[in-house]
Amino acid sequence: MKTENDSRILSNCTRYNDCNELVRQYQGLIISAVHKALTRRAVPYSADDVNELVNETWCALFDDGKKKLKQHDAGKGSSLSTWIWMIASQTVIAHYRSKNVKPDSEFVPEDLENLLADEDHFKLVERKDSLAFVKQSLEKLSPQERLVLKMILFHDVKPAEVAEMTGIARNNVDQLKLRGMRKLKKILTQHQINL
Repeated sequence: MKTENDSRILSNCTRYNDCNELVRQYQGLIISAVHKALTRRAVPYSADDVNELVNETWCALFDDGKKKLKQHDAGKGSSLSTWIWMIASQTVIAHYRSKNVKPDSEFVPEDLENLLADEDHFKLVERKDSLAFVKQSLEKLSPQERLVLKMILFHDVKPAEVAEMTGIARNNVDQLKLRGMRKLKKILTQHQINL
């Protein structure tokens, strides 16, 4: 039902230029995505920065004849809300890259550190290289595991929000996270990567 509603809202906006419902439906999600992306990048920001980035996200979605909205493909497993969340996150990253503001390179997502540190053989060593390897290793997971872990670990999305945004049942989100973390831990252990 949510997918049908997303399709209707998207169609009304891209085909008939009636985007009011899309804006009403997803304004709060974009604000939340911008806040989380800014927090994740560990850069200071104001309410004006958030408003600017929310507006930039809408511009990105509506530019070039709504090209980014038209690129959404529900058949590839992501809901419209997930797609919009990712566009908002990418908009924040592009904005700060253009201003040459670097995120804190020593930052390791707290959830990742806590989950992997549950066992003694994971120590905090060479964080920057290890984090790069973690990101690379994520590509070896299934698409759903990768999506769930990226949203939770790198975009600070709570599992309940992941479930709502992706349409994946909450208990399946937890299972995907657990299975993905186990696979990731195995890959890191095999390569003797410590976090």
